[in-house]
Amino acid sequence: MIYQNAQLKPIWQRLKACLGGLDQRNARRFKTLLDRLNRLDQRSAAGVKRLAYYASWFNRAVVRGGSKGIVKKRTGSRLGDAFSAVFYRAVSLLDKLDTALWFSGRIYQAKACRVRSQSEKKIANWLTDQEIKFVYEKPLKLGKVLLHPDFYLVESGAYLEYWGLAGANQQYTATMQAKLRLYQEHGVKVISLYPKHLKDKRGLDAVLPDLLAEAKRK
Repeated sequence: MIYQNAQLKPIWQRLKACLGGLDQRNARRFKTLLDRLNRLDQRSAAGVKRLAYYASWFNRAVVRGGSKGIVKKRTGSRLGDAFSAVFYRAVSLLDKLDTALWFSGRIYQAKACRVRSQSEKKIANWLTDQEIKFVYEKPLKLGKVLLHPDFYLVESGAYLEYWGLAGANQQYTATMQAKLRLYQEHGVKVISLYPKHLKDKRGLDAVLPDLLAEAKRK
């Protein structure tokens, strides 16, 4: 395997990081890429260059939400500039269609999934970096009410809710309090995060580890 070559190991690790956001529907593309990489000549400098190209291209074009990082490049030729512009527009359009058709409302791409806000993206990425398994918006039926809490933490069995407008919107606050009462009545473990937690200079490291540990003890 190509990643067993010590010279190529850093590039292989970078490639895996680039591909970290792939979902199940991209698994076939991922497998095809792996097959191509495994056929590269490990002793060839051209093979190393090609590997870096694949990593860069996948990072910009294939990973969900990647079109936001693509820019129109000036190549110095009319044909090259035209191709760059067409490629940019095509990928941007596909990204918008992908969001509208399969990820309605989830316009932000975190490392493991799409989410609905920048704040939820920070939380999802933190959980991913800490290797904490979660399910985003897993349905939860409590009596006759069907809820979709922000995050379900698989190992602890707790739910994590981010109350982004708590205190700022009267109707939102009333809904939040009603949901918290419902959780309490049914014995559901809930971890609550608020905007103040994300504004802390130390970030989520300052609060989430203690909150997770407390949830596990319940």
